[in-house]
Amino acid sequence: MSTEEIDDRRYAITDLLDDLAGSNDQSECLFIATELVRRTGELALAVGGSWSGGGKWLARRLETTAPGLSTRLHHGLQEVLSGRVEHLVAVVDEVLGQAGGRLWVGYERAGDP
Repeated sequence: MSTEEIDDRRYAITDLLDDLAGSNDQSECLFIATELVRRTGELALAVGGSWSGGGKWLARRLETTAPGLSTRLHHGLQEVLSGRVEHLVAVVDEVLGQAGGRLWVGYERAGDP
């Protein structure tokens, strides 16, 4: 995966973290958190040099590429559903750190004219 693709993923995840921090609506938090879990898992696979996977294969590939991460993401999601975001944010930040950290300020993509 190219550096540009990794940066795109970092930016999208950073944006979702910002959305999660700014939401007090339980329904919004559910959908934001589930998207964070999926995208963070996919980023972990990319950084780990693994093939991507979806659904059950995302969890299975994570277990071989980043043992324990799937479980930690699951627990983080459960915490969000209980109104606590800190655990999920910490796990997501850990994966982001392996890819270069949060990406927000100064991120720019040139588009087609």
